[in-house]
Amino acid sequence: MIIPFREEPETRGPDYPCSAFRWTFQTGRWFVGLIHQHQYRSDGTWHNSHTAVWSIAWNGWARFGFDVAHVRYDGPHCLARFGPFAIQWNNPGCRKCWGDE
Repeated sequence: MIIPFREEPETRGPDYPCSAFRWTFQTGRWFVGLIHQHQYRSDGTWHNSHTAVWSIAWNGWARFGFDVAHVRYDGPHCLARFGPFAIQWNNPGCRKCWGDE
């Protein structure tokens, strides 16, 4: 299920591949979260961003216990795992995500 919020148009010009952006509340079989989306100019489809995400997910493959990870794959993400559950959030100010610590 996807519930979209207000759309914001791309304002940097027509040379950028996206035409609009929006926040969505999404639920799926294994997750619930607030996820940012972008709309491609080429075909009008909406896609989830991997950078701006705040979610809670079931990770059945994860080991039980607690740990925190800091990832800078396509942007800074902090990830806390509690057994098979994972909480992920975007954290631009986290020095560990950027590799500074």
